[in-house]
Amino acid sequence: SGPGASFATPATVTGVTRGSRTYEYNLLHGQSNLKDVEMQFVHPYRVYDVGTEASCNVGKLSRNGVVMVPCTVLSNVEESSKRGGEIVYRVLTKKLEGVEEVERVLFLPMMRVQRYHEKLVDR
Repeated sequence: SGPGASFATPATVTGVTRGSRTYEYNLLHGQSNLKDVEMQFVHPYRVYDVGTEASCNVGKLSRNGVVMVPCTVLSNVEESSKRGGEIVYRVLTKKLEGVEEVERVLFLPMMRVQRYHEKLVDR
């Protein structure tokens, strides 16, 4: 999120403040609150297409559980019974374990899958 960001970060809008010429948003990203985010950085969520290259958080759900690895979206499903229709992605992850690259197929909620920002050409 923000200028120069590499990833589009999913978040839930929790509040909007209207200024004289702008809107500022309060966002909930996982368990973190982001305040006063300028409107130019807030866009409607779009479900990622099959084949989308992304970065996935495969860490444990703990305080220091962020482990980002490259991943590719294989499919998605909308969990209509959860939090207003949360998207769950089936992804192929690649992670180094020792000297070997290990591929795994995982199901991850949308907050753990971050696509590369559209404005980036080369990664």
